Amino acid sequence: MNIVTTQRSDDAAKELEDLSGKITEYYLNNGHYPDSLDEVVAPVPVDPWGMPYQYLRIAGGSTSGLGKQRKDKNLVPINSDYDLYSMGPDGQSVSPLTANPSRDDIVRGRNGQFFGLATDY
Repeated sequence: MNIVTTQRSDDAAKELEDLSGKITEYYLNNGHYPDSLDEVVAPVPVDPWGMPYQYLRIAGGSTSGLGKQRKDKNLVPINSDYDLYSMGPDGQSVSPLTANPSRDDIVRGRNGQFFGLATDY
C-alpha cells in the first residue's frame, strides 16, 4: 500500500470509530440500534474514496440481512451488534473479509475492539 492509501485507510478507521461512538449514543438513548446509518447522522458521510460508509444492524435486526454480516477467514461473523465499514479504495465488498473485493475494506470488528484494514483483522 502506498502512503496516500495508508493515510486514507487510517482516516477511514478514525471516522468509523467516530460513527461507532454515535451509534452507541443512539443505542443508549433509544434502547436499540438504528435500522440505518442515516438515523444517526444525515447525510451519511462518505469515506476518503467518496463512497458512503456501510452499516448493517445485527442485534435485534431483520434476520433476512444476517447473511450479509462481515465474516472472518473461518466465516464467523466479526460483530454481534452491527457491522460498520468502508468498501475501501476499490469500492467493492462482499461478506467474507478474505475475498478479494473485501481485502482493502476498512472495518469495525469485535464489537468495536478493532478498527482497521480487513487484511489486518
